Amino acid sequence: MAPHAEQDESTHGITRLPPPERPAFSASPPRLLIIGAGNRGKAYAEAVKNSSNGVIVGVVEPIALKRRHLGRKYIWGAREPIPGEEFSDWPEFVQWELSRRQAVASGTTDVPEGVDAVFICVQDGMHKDVVLGLAPLKLHIMCEKPLAPNLEDCMAIYKSLSPDPSGSSEKLFAIGHVLRYSPHNMMMRKLLLEDKVIGDIMAVNHTEPVGWYHFTHSYVRGNWRNEKAAAPSLLAKSCHDIDILYWILAAPPPGSNKPTHVPKDISSSGSLQYFRKERKPVEAGNATNCLSCAYEPSCQFSAKRIYTGADLKSQQQEHFCTVVAPEIEDCIPNGGPEAAKKTVLSKLAEDYSEDTPADEVSKRNTFGRCVYECDNDVCDNQVVTLSWDADPIAAPGETPLQALSGRGSKTATLQMVAFTEKICTRFTYIYGVHGEMYADSSSITVTDFRTCKKTVHYPHIPEGGGHGDGDEGLTRQFVLAVDRVKNHGEKVPTAQREYIKCNLRDVIMSHSMVFAAEEARKGKKLNFTEFFNVIDGKLKTTKETSQGVNPSTLEKNPPVPVPTREDVDRAVQAAKKASEAWAEVPYKERQALVAKFADGIDSIKEDLAVFPHYGNAFILKPSPFTPCCDLKLAELTLKYFPAGVVQTLSGNDDLGPWLTAHPGVDKISFTGSTATGKKVLKSAAGNLKRVTLELGGNDPAIVCSDVNVKEVAPKLCIAIKRLFVHESIYDDVLETLASTVKSLPVGDGLESTTVMGPVQNHLQFDGVKSLLADIQSHGLKLAAGSTSPSDAAKGYFITPTVIDNPPDASRIVVEEPFGPVFPILKWKDEDEVLRRANGNPMPRFGPQAWRRQRG
Repeated sequence: MAPHAEQDESTHGITRLPPPERPAFSASPPRLLIIGAGNRGKAYAEAVKNSSNGVIVGVVEPIALKRRHLGRKYIWGAREPIPGEEFSDWPEFVQWELSRRQAVASGTTDVPEGVDAVFICVQDGMHKDVVLGLAPLKLHIMCEKPLAPNLEDCMAIYKSLSPDPSGSSEKLFAIGHVLRYSPHNMMMRKLLLEDKVIGDIMAVNHTEPVGWYHFTHSYVRGNWRNEKAAAPSLLAKSCHDIDILYWILAAPPPGSNKPTHVPKDISSSGSLQYFRKERKPVEAGNATNCLSCAYEPSCQFSAKRIYTGADLKSQQQEHFCTVVAPEIEDCIPNGGPEAAKKTVLSKLAEDYSEDTPADEVSKRNTFGRCVYECDNDVCDNQVVTLSWDADPIAAPGETPLQALSGRGSKTATLQMVAFTEKICTRFTYIYGVHGEMYADSSSITVTDFRTCKKTVHYPHIPEGGGHGDGDEGLTRQFVLAVDRVKNHGEKVPTAQREYIKCNLRDVIMSHSMVFAAEEARKGKKLNFTEFFNVIDGKLKTTKETSQGVNPSTLEKNPPVPVPTREDVDRAVQAAKKASEAWAEVPYKERQALVAKFADGIDSIKEDLAVFPHYGNAFILKPSPFTPCCDLKLAELTLKYFPAGVVQTLSGNDDLGPWLTAHPGVDKISFTGSTATGKKVLKSAAGNLKRVTLELGGNDPAIVCSDVNVKEVAPKLCIAIKRLFVHESIYDDVLETLASTVKSLPVGDGLESTTVMGPVQNHLQFDGVKSLLADIQSHGLKLAAGSTSPSDAAKGYFITPTVIDNPPDASRIVVEEPFGPVFPILKWKDEDEVLRRANGNPMPRFGPQAWRRQRG
């Protein structure tokens, strides 16, 4: 219930709110179970104790230390727990409760009482399993936000709790959107929607300052650092901020039966901007843990400083430390601050390395890890923009102007930013037709354009209340609703509406806005930290994965999936099915989709577009050395083409033969070595597949005597393999080319100053080194470069090398080098040079001739 403001006569232009009253206890107060004894579980337990008319009677927590701490403080005190008061996991509780009910049904006496409601405070990804597991017990549920990390799981929860077609739940449900229940935000909504102090709302700018060390703790080193393990930071951190915008701008106003005013457009931008490996200070070297890093004393993000530093002493720091080392709750009373500090530091020293088994990494404490070496991938800065079109709906007797009230066109922005001094102290600017409002989590200032006066409103916010007393407000209202149903005969829908003031449908609506924002953000940018096969329109991973290396640094690339034969069968079947429907799509529509897709990939659109353009479906099999770009390219096609039209399967050497021999494949296009091309042809012969091959080559270029050497020489550094230069200008061309090659910067291909990057993979690198060894062993003359690998870095670098007039039979002339090693050969007679250029057994895809005059 929104408390009403009382005028403070002593201070002109200021209103204050009285503190909310604690509900009276019934003879049989609601009995509550906490599932998850982490910090959120403890926060709700404290709120139950201080603000509600319920009692905590049990705790579920796999970590015995946490379970006993919560139990001693809120349930059994100094005595030992009795059966039914503590459980190591929720299935154990479910089994106990079913047995208890069975005993009651059989007439057994002295059966302990059960529970009326549960607080679910486990990790986000566990919510669905817990809620679905508890659903048969038909208990009232309060679930910590977010409801689930994806919309599919949210809908599964919705269906399990709303079995009838009306969507009305049999039991009460609340979500941990605690911002709705803070006195500050309740007052703000009343002023805006009931008192209409600024008239119709036109725009809202809302900011959540996460706090730089809070973000470091939770979203770089902590449990919410990785989307695969948890959820996007917008969902994990700011879903209740989106909910506040929904509550004020989209939800029906109090007492109205009008439908939700759904936003027309939701867009978002943002990324992980700072906490990335390339941001790591040079002084930190190869250190991966703060406690073994020479740069630690100077580092703002030092774990030692954040968790034990005197300059950051606060209640928040103590809260963080209990996450790092739960046992410090025992250390503080028993051994004092120094014992607690020692315990925290021992935890921070834990780490993992490249040699740590994958199943062990997840068990290691990561709070001491270098922030530039963590496996985090969530945004540290994100903006969401919401916009509404006018959508007037007239209730009986309303004028057109009244029908538009609260449903006019408007916009809202949310900014979640990591790098702030304030921690979660939100502030909001709201602009209306008749005034504007500024709210800063403690006070609300209203400027009235009509009177040019300001009024400051102060809600009553108790000291130490979580989320501006929102934790206490939500807990109080949820437990009160349970009490009204249990002890006063109120119907669930009535109690849900009157006390919780939010139902499952509202939860799904506000979560959907978050998911839409994330889809919009990710639609602008592909995530190059995770890679999937694309099969039948879905991103698929596999049990087995492989990892290539960055040829510049030899560091491992992200893992990519390795498909099975079953994956190949599914992909071929999906392509067959898709091609039938895709071929029926009018040609102009297919053409338009291909053109739209090609906008961002102009450099390869001619090669790629031919298949879908003519109604075909195809499967892209990347090189095992370079799968990442192809996998992302196929992922991008999901936005444009129907499922199955474009698919991709990354894999090792055995994948190619599975595909080329598959009876469901009609045509093969292969680019690669001649040896592999022969195998492809042989494999395709089984059912006479059509085949297009682009194999290895050894392209010659002939430079005639009449060219302008200074003009032509720099242009000759292209992907030709043999350069024949007329003897009359040979020395000039050789000198000019050698000078050009010597000046080529060699280094990481991602650096803007680099001209010559590394050789792509170790097989190719070994092949080029073998050619260089052959050049050295035969005493061939170098005009530039070296027969030793480049010392530019530890990667697959070869110094660009020019060979001066080697014999035609030498390996560097006969073979395709696949590296920056380049022979220049002298010629005198045209017939002779044509015979030499054409005499190589390898194909010649791009032969060239350079001269001024045709002839």
